[in-house]
Amino acid sequence: MNNDRATKTAEAQALDEIPEVPRKRLQTYRADEVPPTPPDWIQPDWLARDTLHVLAARDGMGKTTAAAYITARLSRGEPLFGMGEKGAPLRCAYLSREESKETMSARLHAAGADLSNILILDEVESAVSKGPWRCPSDCDVLEELLSNDPCDVCIIDGLGHAVEGNGNDYGTVASALTELRRIAEATHTAILGLTHVAKGSNPGATTPIGSTAWRALPRIVWMIGLPDPLDDKKRVLAVAKTNYQPPDKSIAFRIHRHSEDSKIGVMVDVKSCDIAGDVLASAPQNVTERSEILEACELIKGALEDGPIRSRELLDLCNVNRVSHRAYWEARRLLGVVSSPKKNKSGRVHYYEVSLHESVPDELRSVEGTRDFLAKSTEPEAPVPTVSKAVTELDTTKWPFMPCALCGESTADLDDDGRPMCGHHRQHVIYADPAL
Repeated sequence: MNNDRATKTAEAQALDEIPEVPRKRLQTYRADEVPPTPPDWIQPDWLARDTLHVLAARDGMGKTTAAAYITARLSRGEPLFGMGEKGAPLRCAYLSREESKETMSARLHAAGADLSNILILDEVESAVSKGPWRCPSDCDVLEELLSNDPCDVCIIDGLGHAVEGNGNDYGTVASALTELRRIAEATHTAILGLTHVAKGSNPGATTPIGSTAWRALPRIVWMIGLPDPLDDKKRVLAVAKTNYQPPDKSIAFRIHRHSEDSKIGVMVDVKSCDIAGDVLASAPQNVTERSEILEACELIKGALEDGPIRSRELLDLCNVNRVSHRAYWEARRLLGVVSSPKKNKSGRVHYYEVSLHESVPDELRSVEGTRDFLAKSTEPEAPVPTVSKAVTELDTTKWPFMPCALCGESTADLDDDGRPMCGHHRQHVIYADPAL
């Protein structure tokens, strides 16, 4: 009995000696005690210190070429895209997961960079291993380097490949990007990561690989797309997402070979343009998509040239001819196809009838005219025809890209009453016709 009592006493004393774990708490600050800090712009509305940026585009769009151009301009103290005054040369770091240091040096040289102001980052090495930089496990190495050898801008080409784990998992990607964002703030550096667009995503590169964290975590997301896929050398660089005021202009450019015996491309004909990010996102990004839309236009015009038909018949016709959902709606938008509800005796909508609107421009009455109109429909000089009374009431000047009638989000689609309707609301509107 005495032994049991002694044991319990010893256990109680041991518990008393365990140090108390401090409780967690949220830090709080009075708003009037926190000084407001405006962005430290390197290039206003585009590139800022203390900030994580992402540039997303499909393969072959020229992400690396654009990054080399940006690095070259900054290394010489020249404003990006010719906007602004020349300043002091900036120190840049360039880390590539996709090309060798020799190839990157050749790209930067072709772009006209001051190579003495550029630090090329290679593999991570230790006493026992050597390998490519990974995120987030090697972020401490990057932070140490940028702290000891400060750089104004750090480019990470192939950031999507560098992220460890499942690129489709929001938590995995968010953890990696959060660490990069912290490094940007801690080292007063503008970090620009390059990544690919997921296959099957919106054409304009608004959704990078896998998780939506790629768009949510960076403060500024850039995109590169083709305003006219029939001209595969003309590109547009636009801001797809920003936490600040978006730039007034996007940047149009072309990619040419640096020399006849070189495979390295350089940006040329760089100039501002009025093609906004949402417009670029809705434009077909390759000849295959453009051809499919043209074929859908021809099919729908042929079906409606003799008068209205039921919407179900038109949709069935397009399905039989393997017209994709996107091409179907894009062709309807371009042709100004409108739907009219047909009611039964009780006053309920029985079905919808589709027809070409009387205000469709004459140039859209032929396949060649449609091709010409589609090629210039993303230019600021594009015509502004009236699609329907509902569109006219919105007083839009951006046809065929209009604010959604329900939420105001920019959209290129119409619902079956001829109103602009974003994809989200079109999917959730219950139509009487099951085919829609």
